[in-house]
Amino acid sequence: ANAGIICGGKKMAPEDIDLKWAGAALYLNDDIEDTGLGAAVMGHPGHGIRWVCRRFAPHGIGLEPRQVILSGSFTRPIAVKPGDRVFADYGEYGSIQLNFV
Repeated sequence: ANAGIICGGKKMAPEDIDLKWAGAALYLNDDIEDTGLGAAVMGHPGHGIRWVCRRFAPHGIGLEPRQVILSGSFTRPIAVKPGDRVFADYGEYGSIQLNFV
């Protein structure tokens, strides 16, 4: 996350989503800025989480129940300014719009 995250209300189990092929289109003020697939994150978003777990396990640090884990973004960060509108479309998984003031 570049500056924060937004968690939606629609719960989905990871095993119910083909995360490798989950896609997004990122718009800034109606212009498409970037697109991406989950496969852009180390081949599969789960691989990034596995890497983090293996990295921290030797130090006695593990995942906790209900912990939010960011596996990495498959779209690049974009610069915004007051008045900008960002829209991210995740297809069947939903969308989100942010208005910057």
